[in-house]
Amino acid sequence: MPERSAELMEKAAKLSESIDVERAYQLYLNVISIYETENKNRFALQTFKNATSFLAEKKRYTEAIQLLHRLASLCSKINNHVEVGRCFLATIILLLAFGDEVEATKQFDVFAAEDPLFTRSDEYNASHQLLEAYKSYDQNLLNSAIKNRSLNDLHSSFRRVAYSLLVPGANSATSANPVSVTPGTTGPATAISGSPGGMDHHPDSSHATAHVPNLNIDNDDDLL
Repeated sequence: MPERSAELMEKAAKLSESIDVERAYQLYLNVISIYETENKNRFALQTFKNATSFLAEKKRYTEAIQLLHRLASLCSKINNHVEVGRCFLATIILLLAFGDEVEATKQFDVFAAEDPLFTRSDEYNASHQLLEAYKSYDQNLLNSAIKNRSLNDLHSSFRRVAYSLLVPGANSATSANPVSVTPGTTGPATAISGSPGGMDHHPDSSHATAHVPNLNIDNDDDLL
């Protein structure tokens, strides 16, 4: 049975996460492909969540964003608009962490235009606040934005990225949010220093561009 093969393959992906990132990623893609071929959208949804949170944790932002777009498209097809909003917010967070405010703004505008329900969501408000904080170089506004309750509904991998954000020109001495997240919590824990990580295997490539496809449209396992 294809479903059984996919289940075993996903277990292998999870076991590979801390050993071989590329192998884990490819296994997740294979599992998603099986579920999509078999039209098992709801099974694919959970695998997408597992894969995107794993990639965010490993700072593989390009691949994470690409899968978030695919996940948002899937959720839109099955009318799961809550998850669509979470995908959009997570995408904005990752683009900002990568240092691409311009692309984050473009994507935000696309999301708002293609999904009117998004504009009435907490995820929209949080995304808008994050972008406004970057545009105005306002670290206090950013600190306020990451307290939006919608971030609590994201997987801890995305929350960790959000809590590490710094507006251009800010530093850890003036910021309340370069922090780590203690497992099992939903908010800031112990302060750490430093700026967000980079993209894929190149954490120092702060001037690179994230290639993001256009989108048409409580345990962590239940969160994006």
